[in-house]
Amino acid sequence: MIIEIDRTYVHSGAASRYSTLEEWYVVPRKGLSQGTRVTFCFVPFFVALAIIYASKAVEVSFQQNYEVVWGNHHVFFLQHGREVQLSIDKTSGAGFRSKFDYASGFFQMRIKIPNKDSRGVVTAFYLTSTAYEHLGAKHDEIDFEFLGNNGKPYLLQTNVFANDEGGREQRHSLWFDPSVDFHTYGVLWNQHQIV
Repeated sequence: MIIEIDRTYVHSGAASRYSTLEEWYVVPRKGLSQGTRVTFCFVPFFVALAIIYASKAVEVSFQQNYEVVWGNHHVFFLQHGREVQLSIDKTSGAGFRSKFDYASGFFQMRIKIPNKDSRGVVTAFYLTSTAYEHLGAKHDEIDFEFLGNNGKPYLLQTNVFANDEGGREQRHSLWFDPSVDFHTYGVLWNQHQIV
């Protein structure tokens, strides 16, 4: 399995790759005052400035944002540390987690699952709230799980846990082979919805 990390920042509900700048939208309306028209003249300048700033964003390595939590000998860094490859054998696999807590955002990963007999192996991408469980907080989780098998059909199982209650499992038969190439899987999570 190979995973590419694609860092996405979220501000004011709008996601923009490699940028911490907010997105600006201008909708001119008929009958605005002269002062408002002057303001609109400056907006393209600030948008252009934001684009230039975003294009110079520094790419970060995997190790700046994530830590390996088990299976260190099954983790290989590629592309100057921007990509990570996890391997599995008959004794173990590997796992990693974010070094930071998030309250909401857009999270995505590019995943290519194992193409051999993978019965008993679950390749998972999930968000979980474990930081405050020791204080009695309830567990929340959003799951993407590729259920291992010895061939087709490939199944993706999703689940949402809220306040320690799951039971929302859904299994999806995939119309493509997720072991042939990378595919992007993502979750948009905000205070109103999970998409």
